[in-house]
Amino acid sequence: MSADTTPSTGAHEAAALRSSGFSREARIGDIPYEVRGRNLPLGFEITVHDPNWQARTHLVRGEVSAIHPYIKHDGEIAYTRVSHSHSEPENQHLTQIALSTEILPIGDPYSEEKGVRELMMETLLAEAEKRGWTVTASGILNVATLEWLETSGYAARLS
Repeated sequence: MSADTTPSTGAHEAAALRSSGFSREARIGDIPYEVRGRNLPLGFEITVHDPNWQARTHLVRGEVSAIHPYIKHDGEIAYTRVSHSHSEPENQHLTQIALSTEILPIGDPYSEEKGVRELMMETLLAEAEKRGWTVTASGILNVATLEWLETSGYAARLS
């Protein structure tokens, strides 16, 4: 997986993005993705997007609400969030890892979740290192997510 920083926004939007987060292109195999990071009031969020989502909305399966992340958030197919307390902003707690690829047809490259969680976790860990954060999985309540963290080796890489 390689990630290149290639802003695709205007000068004003690029300045705002730098102050609050980032946007970069990444690839998993031959499939392009856009990875975005942004500050939240008490945390940070990383999202992964289909960069060609507008041209692909005709592929969406069934009746999909306009609030589905793929439609509402510019082709968002996955996100992860960390949060912290006011008193300890350097101690981040992983609270969510979610995928929203179920609306795409089976066999579509963006419906195959291969590598997307790993891309998010590698991005999160790099951002944590850059910012001097520790990250724990203490905010994760979903058993399947905890099991994935353990079997993928990420649990050992968290504080």
